[in-house]
Amino acid sequence: PGSRRTLGTPDGTAHLVVVNTDLAAAEASRAASAAGHEGFSAERPLHGWTEHAETVARVARAVGLRGPVAVERTSFGWATAAALEGLAERFVPLDAELSRARMVKTPDEVAALRRCAAVADVGQVAAREGARAGRSELEVFAEVRLAMEAAAGGRVCVTGELSAGRERAAALFDWPRNHLLAAGDPVVVDLAPRVAGYWGDSCNTLVVGGEPDAAQAAVLRAAHAGLET
Repeated sequence: PGSRRTLGTPDGTAHLVVVNTDLAAAEASRAASAAGHEGFSAERPLHGWTEHAETVARVARAVGLRGPVAVERTSFGWATAAALEGLAERFVPLDAELSRARMVKTPDEVAALRRCAAVADVGQVAAREGARAGRSELEVFAEVRLAMEAAAGGRVCVTGELSAGRERAAALFDWPRNHLLAAGDPVVVDLAPRVAGYWGDSCNTLVVGGEPDAAQAAVLRAAHAGLET
């Protein structure tokens, strides 16, 4: 949210303001226009979440923004409001309307989500193949990330978990560490890659070196029973 802003106009067109490193991708999108703001500089200090405001105002003037302006209150910052002073008559929150609209996906969005899911699948396969005794969680996760980025054709933002061993796998959440995998360890692999602006999500639990033992199998059956109830 800090590096991308969208201005929608009454004629139905969208105008993007993105950090300059993302400008090429924005220009290739379906937006009517794209403008970049400085995201890195060796010449002056930058101020993170406020750097986009001046560019937003410039684009707003170019598209003739005026009158009441609908905004998403949860991501609309003070710096942007100040930059639009004199252009916007007032700001009207539309969070509820956007939430309802986001629940309905276009065919293109469904295809994008399926692509994300496919990239997550690739990561799960890499995790299953790489989770061997004596390797660290970080080593396995590095292979998982490489496999997903190769499938996506570029860098992929990834959040998730790869935690091995009874204590770590039973915990709520943790990033991969230098913890070594051992034979029989359960490994929680929770992957959420972002591809072309859309997120995928896939979670799996595997066992290092073979099949789950009797206790692990009993837990699996209990989980299945709970889901089917």
